[in-house]
Amino acid sequence: MFLAYVRNERELAPANWERLLAQVPPEIGEQAGRYRRWQDRQASLFGKLLLRTVCTILLGEPTDLGRLTHDAYRRPRLEGYHDFDFNISHTDGLVVCVGAVGAGRVGVDVERRLPIRLEEFRRVFTDDEYGRLTAAEHLLEDFYRLWTRKESVMKADGRGFHLDARTIDALAERITVGNRSYDVKSLALTPDHSCHVAAASLTSVRLRSCGVEDWLSAGGLHEQHLLHLRRGLAGLPRRIGDSPQGEKTQCDGQQYEGQFGENTQ
Repeated sequence: MFLAYVRNERELAPANWERLLAQVPPEIGEQAGRYRRWQDRQASLFGKLLLRTVCTILLGEPTDLGRLTHDAYRRPRLEGYHDFDFNISHTDGLVVCVGAVGAGRVGVDVERRLPIRLEEFRRVFTDDEYGRLTAAEHLLEDFYRLWTRKESVMKADGRGFHLDARTIDALAERITVGNRSYDVKSLALTPDHSCHVAAASLTSVRLRSCGVEDWLSAGGLHEQHLLHLRRGLAGLPRRIGDSPQGEKTQCDGQQYEGQFGENTQ
């Protein structure tokens, strides 16, 4: 499994926005342009550019984003890549995309830990979860840990909030939805965000922090650099691999980490 993420904290200059739009099919740019807030416009576009980065690393090619389509639950997928799955999430200041080959469906949720009124979320938690939260010493950390665990699994399932969130026990070591169960791991991407990824079987996640300047590189140099990094990562798995815990591989100044999150009890 490979996850790429990018900060989304400043509005792009108009010229740079246009340069990024030129890298994606017109329909993706039009979709992003429908949002009123710059944060949402950029999150929409950044998610697709992260997907291209993930595909370049895992599949060895910058994928044609014109192949993006949706299933009956509006879950995005890439036509023609039956063994590859991905998922995108964004929140205040951060956008992430996770992908995997041969791992079935994957899910990711990231949230900035902003203040909440717990009672407004009663309908999405089980009785045990809500009881744990009402007694929590560190409410924000516990709330967002449970929330992102739960939603990452709902996204991996594919039905999202068409499911009843109250029927999903995010306190379990493996979270079950119907007749399927999922491994869920925590990733520490920034000090201000909570993030979890979910898959039927999950041992390691390799990370790449991206910057907008990567995508602004002229002449496709970013994709060429990623392909070079992919060749340099000995044993980069085409499916969830067996990287040793805490692995860090240094290639051309870019750090890849095998991060293993703790299951929340």
